[in-house]
Amino acid sequence: PPAPPALLSWLLEVACFDPNPETSASAARALAALIRGTGLQHGAARGVPSPDAFAAALLLYGAEAEALAGETSSRVQAVAEQIGGPSDETPTDLRRNLLNVLGILPACAPHWRAGLPAEEVQQAVRWLWRLLLEPHAAPALIQLQDTISVLVASTGEAPRTAVPTASMFRSIGARLPHSSLLKLCQYLPPTPEGNAMQAEAAIAAIGILVGRRTGDEALGRGDEALGRGDEALGR
Repeated sequence: PPAPPALLSWLLEVACFDPNPETSASAARALAALIRGTGLQHGAARGVPSPDAFAAALLLYGAEAEALAGETSSRVQAVAEQIGGPSDETPTDLRRNLLNVLGILPACAPHWRAGLPAEEVQQAVRWLWRLLLEPHAAPALIQLQDTISVLVASTGEAPRTAVPTASMFRSIGARLPHSSLLKLCQYLPPTPEGNAMQAEAAIAAIGILVGRRTGDEALGRGDEALGRGDEALGR
């Protein structure tokens, strides 16, 4: 039978904030195994962590809400308030916890793909795509790419999730420097769907750069960081 939702929530909290990195890693592995053992028809109803739960954890790690979640930032902030965040015993350096948590994402992706409305899947793709640029998340690049590829893939059960790639890219990249725009294109998963997104993103990137050269202030700002970086995750 599916694992109790309360157990899944507790394991996610331990993975996010336990002061012992090994305990965090064990909780993350257990959670991923339980999620993989949960039938897709039970995913949403049986407590598989939602995209908002992961985005909220990233906010509690120090990510900026608007940069991470865009138009859904207020909803994600509300989820973060429910989680409560680190305790007094949580270590200053949360980088290993972060990587443990990101390792859970590929197990969740099929459940999100099968059980969530297309709009919520698109919103998950947005913050996952933005997260590809973060240095602290770099060791989990493959897991992030795998998660995105599942969310946008064409499968036998369902057609490809229609991702508004160009508008999403402009939302993410309008305030990013040129080098980050290039990485946003390059780091997409090397799949047919990822390649299609990459082509659309490249055209959108050209539009942003042209806007900057012509003095369009809305497109010309440079903003290099998703969050408070080392200040939040440890020096």
